[in-house]
Amino acid sequence: MPATGGYINIGDVLVMFTALIFGPIVGSISGGIGSMLADILSGYIIYAPATLIIKGIEGFLVGYLSNPKKNNVRISIHDILAVIIGGLLIPLGYFIFEAFILGFGIPSALIEVPGNVFQFIVAAIISILIIAASRKNIIDGFPQVFDKVFQVETS
Repeated sequence: MPATGGYINIGDVLVMFTALIFGPIVGSISGGIGSMLADILSGYIIYAPATLIIKGIEGFLVGYLSNPKKNNVRISIHDILAVIIGGLLIPLGYFIFEAFILGFGIPSALIEVPGNVFQFIVAAIISILIIAASRKNIIDGFPQVFDKVFQVETS
């Protein structure tokens, strides 16, 4: 994006997918650290601190709201609401960061909002489709991983 030097990517698919499978802690860590590393490695280091916070909170919200510990069905309304609420943080967080912290101003930061909304909508749709196709198989196929992540005691 020429106005602010930002970019659009599909990394949020993995942030949302990870949070929908493994919950808020893993979603937060993978979202924040993984996305921040993507910024650093792709030359957008100026966005790395904001990405750590924004994507970390996004992963936490999606994981918390979807509640995968108690949600082992293919897809639920909680999943859909989680990706919408968590995803809305993307345009809001980057708008605040660009307009006020980086000092680009409101007009320049507004230019990126449609791209960030597009990014979150695409990520939400793809992550929901992947979850619908794979969640039950992942949980049934790797119960030891799922149980360890949620510290579920087995008899």
